Amino acid sequence: MQARKQDVSELFRESGIDKKVVVATNEHMYTLKDDIEDNWLLYTFFGFRELNNRLVQEGKTPKRVAIIGTGNGVDALGAYFILDGVEELLITDIDPRVMKFSVENIRKNISDDKLGIYPFVGDLCKPISKRGLNVDLVYGNLPNLPSDSDDLSEGLKLSSLYRRENSGLRMPSYITGYLLEMQKLFLDSAKAILNTRGSVLPMIGGRVPYELFPRMFVEVGLNLEELCCGFKRQTEPDVVIPEYAGAERDGIIFSFYPFTEAKEHLNKLGIANPTTMIDGMELSGAIRDYRINAREALNLYREGIEVGHTVYFFRGILGK
Repeated sequence: MQARKQDVSELFRESGIDKKVVVATNEHMYTLKDDIEDNWLLYTFFGFRELNNRLVQEGKTPKRVAIIGTGNGVDALGAYFILDGVEELLITDIDPRVMKFSVENIRKNISDDKLGIYPFVGDLCKPISKRGLNVDLVYGNLPNLPSDSDDLSEGLKLSSLYRRENSGLRMPSYITGYLLEMQKLFLDSAKAILNTRGSVLPMIGGRVPYELFPRMFVEVGLNLEELCCGFKRQTEPDVVIPEYAGAERDGIIFSFYPFTEAKEHLNKLGIANPTTMIDGMELSGAIRDYRINAREALNLYREGIEVGHTVYFFRGILGK
């Protein structure tokens, strides 16, 4: 299994962390993009900073943090460097071929010998809940797109698609129609390992109606807050856009935007990326005139025109 090193220091500097960070990745991992704003982790780290401010105000210290589907482990590094008081990192991934690299990446970039790092292989939060462990925070940036294929071995596909092995579970029609099954499963499994007043932190691509998210969190039994939102270029368009286009039907429409035009419009409005100055609904409203559906996005992609989508980082809190 061939590995290569990647310097991700710029991503951390953008998040206010002046530290050299180098990680090892392999072909089964999602690698970071050259353009900082193309990386989900930019929005994650920005949201971690906002979360840390809120936790300080609330007088909370998240000692035990779970990172679900960690891949290269960079999200766990961000949680440790940004959130005050982290003593234990519980990291999971469904692919056992990445866990050795994940642990080594964390160990090599953190000099704190007292930090506990506990790797688990398995689906969502199940390997943690099976051991009867509870956490203060659980973060996940998970794929939205179900697939019936048995071959999801490429790291790119692992980050975009998941095997629809839970299709027998009964879920509301809006969840299945808008391809939110994995997000619902994540919230349910995360709730099972949260301490009282603990938080589940999903990073979600905002290609679906914004009002579905509060509904989903309420049904799971979590109080919803938004940490930040942003606008991101659609990466892996050859995998992602056709899947969304194929899922569109009467009443189910996904939201994309011509990337350059929408980005320039947001710049003219002075809306930073990412941002806490407006929420996700206001962000999508600001570029509503540029909205296109997934089939139109697919046509643009085939013409060589880049498309984008909104990004939301939520916090679901267990208990009042």
